Amino acid sequence: MYDSGQLQASPTTHHPLIMLGARAVGQSRKASSSSASAPSSPPQQRKLRFNALQREQMDLAQQLKAVGQAGDFSGIVEALAAAEARGLPLNVPIVNSAISALGKCSRWQEALELLRSMEGRGLDPNLISYNSAISACAKGGQLAQALALLAEVRARGLTPDAITYGSALDACARGGDWREAVAVADAMRTDGVRPNVFCYSSLISAHARGRQWRRALDALRDMRAAGLEPNAVCYNAAMEACGTAGQWRGALALLHEMQAAGVRPTNVTYNTAMSACARAGRGGDALALLRQMRDTGIVPDAVTYTAALAAARRGGAGLAALLRDMLSDGVAPNLTHCNCALSQCAWPHAEALLAAMQVIATVTTAAATLNVAVVSDVVQETGIHPDSASYAAMARAYAKDAQWKQALKALRDMRVAAVAAAPDNFNLKKSTSSSGSSAPRGEADRRLRAYVAVLYACAGAGCWRQAIAVLDEMQASHHFEVA
Repeated sequence: MYDSGQLQASPTTHHPLIMLGARAVGQSRKASSSSASAPSSPPQQRKLRFNALQREQMDLAQQLKAVGQAGDFSGIVEALAAAEARGLPLNVPIVNSAISALGKCSRWQEALELLRSMEGRGLDPNLISYNSAISACAKGGQLAQALALLAEVRARGLTPDAITYGSALDACARGGDWREAVAVADAMRTDGVRPNVFCYSSLISAHARGRQWRRALDALRDMRAAGLEPNAVCYNAAMEACGTAGQWRGALALLHEMQAAGVRPTNVTYNTAMSACARAGRGGDALALLRQMRDTGIVPDAVTYTAALAAARRGGAGLAALLRDMLSDGVAPNLTHCNCALSQCAWPHAEALLAAMQVIATVTTAAATLNVAVVSDVVQETGIHPDSASYAAMARAYAKDAQWKQALKALRDMRVAAVAAAPDNFNLKKSTSSSGSSAPRGEADRRLRAYVAVLYACAGAGCWRQAIAVLDEMQASHHFEVA
């Protein structure tokens, strides 16, 4: 569990930012030493200088906070360089602000090094220092480091607060480790620290990513029992937990519950609910949510239409209207959208859509199902290129109508375009080939689907010689094992 983690030793070679901060802190110590040995000046002058110094330090801390919020890493370096140039000594609040800013810039390593440099520079890290460092590690996906820092907080005699535990729970959520999240929540309860909304939302998210939908709902209930009102983030996480577990009814119930509680749904809320319905084959419910989303004034985004197109594919609804709506909402079709459309097209319409992708175009209207007339119109460049999934869908569309020549051409185009981007020596039954090369499993599966579709097309047309040739190619050219 979390208290058994150990931080890795800090590197001996420090980032220039850390060395910069070290020099500034060193100047702080020199300034203190020189002021102690200098002849005493009138108290009023000393007070004025001290107040001016404090204002400068506060301004620097605020500046670091601002550049961190903006995600401006170079701004952090420049702010510390300017402080060094004018001899401004750093203090704990400034370093804490720098650690926090680094975390917001996804620079967890520099944040951790800056924390480690404090003691050697005469500065004692406080709870805020550790909270900022734990948060930085969480944002950087460094669960082990975050939990080790939490253990170190205790070892140093500091008392973790809700922010400490919330950041650790956030690290668990991002790392998808629900068991560690439970351990952190238990420690929090033992310490008598009252969880805040962020703690609960992170705990629910950890359960969601760990596919623990019942635990996610329990945490939501515990939150209400503790007198806290769940926000949209909490509901969204609980809905995600239900959706990934196939509990589409639970996801819809949570949507109704949050609306009844006066919590306004967001894009993420509807996207999550629609995805839950799509996974369960509830195409009608997903499309009803899309209409409801519009009625509430929320503009659908690319993720919304990914869920809607997936729902239409599973539920058998037409795609043409969805693609028109997507364009009217200002959402440019991406590769995922086009692949969803391709998977539903009859082969002539799929061919038109693939051609539109190949000329790097925006599809203004597109194909839907085998029984729906479709028109593809190219109006401007968007940078969409077909991938292996596109060609696999194309081959399946040809196979439906036994168009074996076109299916073979799609397979040939896939090879020529090198869209697979995977090593040729790939064994579908293993993660590595006999020669040691490897490819992503999903990519190999997509390539296999393209070959299988071509085999079906050849078989449907009675072209057994071509089918055997495809099997030979699968074995000889790509080292696929054919059972």
